[in-house]
Amino acid sequence: TEYRITPELRWYSDVNFRTGQWVDISNQIYIKGVPRVGTRLEYDAYKNLTTYVRAENLNDDKTPELYRFYAMGFAAYAGFVFKW
Repeated sequence: TEYRITPELRWYSDVNFRTGQWVDISNQIYIKGVPRVGTRLEYDAYKNLTTYVRAENLNDDKTPELYRFYAMGFAAYAGFVFKW
């Protein structure tokens, strides 16, 4: 979802939910369903320069996406996009 705070400032938020699943043929190992929450804030500093900060997995849930492949916990990033 995108929210325009000002013409230059945008805030994005997202919630993804993966349902639970059985991961073995005999239905003995179950991975529970889990939501993943993220957000991003972007600012158009100039016509061709956008800066941003982004956070993923705000709820810090490390439930695996696949059996024995654990998800990364909370992560934060910052950067910029320059368009020629």
